[in-house]
Amino acid sequence: GRGVSFKNTLIIMTSNIGSTAIAKGGRSNFGFMIAEDNDSSYSAIKALVMEELKAYFRPELLNRIDEVVVFRSLEKAQ
Repeated sequence: GRGVSFKNTLIIMTSNIGSTAIAKGGRSNFGFMIAEDNDSSYSAIKALVMEELKAYFRPELLNRIDEVVVFRSLEKAQ
């Protein structure tokens, strides 16, 4: 076959892994916000999603991924 260069290429992969953590993100069991700081809430959600990714995917694949961006929903003001 013919060789293909992936230089200057961006590959986007999507998954529903961690969607439960994202849906519940920053909320207690009663539906009230735990943290007012959106950045700390996002960091906590990302940590939960990363743990789920590590449980699902083999390390050989995860070590080849440069960056994981976790979905962050817009708020009404945005």
